[in-house]
Amino acid sequence: MPLTADDDIRALLEDARTIAMVGASDRPDRPSYGVMATLQKHGYRVIPVNPAITGEHVHGEFVFRELAQLGDPIDIVDIFRRSEAAGEVVDQAIAAGAKAVWMQLGVVNEAAAARAEAAGLKVVMDRCPAIELRRLNIAPVAGYGGAGSADQAGPGTEEEDQRRREEGHGADPEAFGHRIRSLAGAAAGDHAKWTAGEEAATSTAVKKNAPTSETTEF
Repeated sequence: MPLTADDDIRALLEDARTIAMVGASDRPDRPSYGVMATLQKHGYRVIPVNPAITGEHVHGEFVFRELAQLGDPIDIVDIFRRSEAAGEVVDQAIAAGAKAVWMQLGVVNEAAAARAEAAGLKVVMDRCPAIELRRLNIAPVAGYGGAGSADQAGPGTEEEDQRRREEGHGADPEAFGHRIRSLAGAAAGDHAKWTAGEEAATSTAVKKNAPTSETTEF
């Protein structure tokens, strides 16, 4: 069964250091963009994975095409994909030797979760790690000094503190969750298919058939 107990979720987040985010976007209006920044600020290394923007950089990290390209051990695969597409990501996570898969708010795939658990991975569904960090009052992790990490964070200027508040850093879980849901709802309105090498579709047909999942990134 997916993890639901606070102690289990806390242990997973406290033990993790490297998170692969499948569906990471380079657009500030997308939920994954803010969540990635929040996780980095908390001290995690977050590796973005998205074939549509492979070779670009998001929050200082190179964007990979697929999980198989990552050479580093993966503690958690954070999935920003539609529920029906999450299964493919879970299978890739299993093949890559990830320790856990985390399906974002609105993403539920019981069959994929069962496969992951059968392979020995921990599973979280329909939750956001950025929200859980605040809800469970989890201290920043140590050990990674990459871009935007907690190891580099120091006292900010008043302007910086204001910017972080606007982005959701330091917000209470309910307020932060509302912001993520609001961004995700907006993202669903201009949904584009995620296929290798395909540019974001902007046709009316694609918009009309866009999934309504709160965490859909493409």
